Amino acid sequence: MAAFAQGLYSAALPRWPSQLLLLLGIIGNSSIILLYLLTRTVGIPLFGPEAGEVEEVGFADVCATTSEAALIIALGALLLSRLLRERVGLFAFILATAIMLLAHLPHLLVRLELL
Repeated sequence: MAAFAQGLYSAALPRWPSQLLLLLGIIGNSSIILLYLLTRTVGIPLFGPEAGEVEEVGFADVCATTSEAALIIALGALLLSRLLRERVGLFAFILATAIMLLAHLPHLLVRLELL
């Protein structure tokens, strides 16, 4: 379902690049990353036979999550470029986000047992 929504989003964004659509992309992809982190650390938060079971971290999972995080940064940069007239604010946002992601990368690599 998330992949279907992302496919629709990728078709809609070039046609209607509004601030609302940029914000929806940021919220949607952030929700997917949050769910990924929950299922890999706390466990599946839903009911059913696998409820509370922590899923394994895989290389493809990390690649997909990294791509979603990069998309959030790009959408945020587009949104900020529309909202801010000074490029200093945009540069600071991108730099802060990149530092935050790089700081989180060792945690993911340790979970993958690559470090």
